[in-house]
Amino acid sequence: MVRSARRLAAAFCIVGVSCLLGASRELSVADPDIVFRHGFEVATCANSVVEVSEACDDGNLWIGDGCSATCQVESGFMCAGAPSVCAATCGDGLKRGAEQCDDGNTAGGDGCSPNCKIDSGFGSVGEPSVCFTSCGDGIKAGNEQCDDGNIVGSDGFSSSC
Repeated sequence: MVRSARRLAAAFCIVGVSCLLGASRELSVADPDIVFRHGFEVATCANSVVEVSEACDDGNLWIGDGCSATCQVESGFMCAGAPSVCAATCGDGLKRGAEQCDDGNTAGGDGCSPNCKIDSGFGSVGEPSVCFTSCGDGIKAGNEQCDDGNIVGSDGFSSSC
């Protein structure tokens, strides 16, 4: 079964089959998952082992989980271990994984918490996240001086909080 193909140096290898160097001589496969050619190791992505040329290997070929289908760390993530466990990098301005927001910092009280969750009384849009308060939701947040749960100005509270 052909599992993956990689071009490395002058050798063309199909993992699980034999490799040809140029068109002249055939090189044998020692292991169906890892192929060594002239001192180079050709890795098989998605086998849960971080091999040469791989920055991560989480055992799958899914995109958006931190480790790409070519076993490289996706932007906005950090990965470690084998199999690789990837987590979004909070504070980099890229909303990834389980992050509800990422405003490009890890400061608290600005609407996006230091662990990239939306603070109570705030909303968030965009990337990097722009956080805003919702006047009339009953939660005094951000620059609001008051929030009585409505935007009626005649009740003794400002309609703009």
